[in-house]
Amino acid sequence: MPSWFLFSEPGRSARIRLFCFPYAGGVASGYREWWQRSNSDIQVAPVQLPGRENRIAEPAVPDLYQLVSLAAQALRDHVDRPYALFGHSMGAMIAYELSRYLAKMGSRPPVRLLVSGMSAPDLLSGTSSPRRRSREEIIAELRRLHGTPSDMLENEQILDFLLPRLQADWQVTESFRYRPGPRLAVPISVFGGTADPDVPITDLLAWNAHTKSDTRIRLLPGDHFFVDRHSSTVADLVFADIVESLRSD
Repeated sequence: MPSWFLFSEPGRSARIRLFCFPYAGGVASGYREWWQRSNSDIQVAPVQLPGRENRIAEPAVPDLYQLVSLAAQALRDHVDRPYALFGHSMGAMIAYELSRYLAKMGSRPPVRLLVSGMSAPDLLSGTSSPRRRSREEIIAELRRLHGTPSDMLENEQILDFLLPRLQADWQVTESFRYRPGPRLAVPISVFGGTADPDVPITDLLAWNAHTKSDTRIRLLPGDHFFVDRHSSTVADLVFADIVESLRSD
């Protein structure tokens, strides 16, 4: 069975494991530079979702809650020691719902949840029946978000490869339903772009209502894909917040 971890299975050498989830259309190798920065404190473990890279032969999973259940099973043997969860956009949805799922299972909670490019969950609303978008709609959305190079959007072969995964991933985000429940008992770091057209600062501040612990807002210049344009800076802040959590754990 293909691994949920592209580079290597999480080891036991570092003090904490950082599981990273990709945004819609993203892949685990998008966190390669973070993984290369693993050290004695933090081991970065990018999570590979079905239907991409080493798991390309598998069908993508278009439902958020099925994906979270599968991820929880895959991570079950790797949350026996301190860990943190990071995700951007769709990845943040997965990380948030995974935190709640693991809490219901009675598993060890993360030392910190780090969400990026996502409004507070109670401000989001899915659709009763996630729909398939047309090719034209997907391309128009990619152009609006400025996260995909224009030459890729004009290459039909690349689009033929990329669009089915994006179709499934956007169905994942549209399947999200906020379900009121106990607040998380873990600190949350919230990352956002100052010019993100879909996630205003007020939506980031609203994360405070979803934890009994502290919430830290991290703003960086840029639109929805600030996480790519400032990858090294985001990694610095993520590592710093996790190390701080370790000290107080």
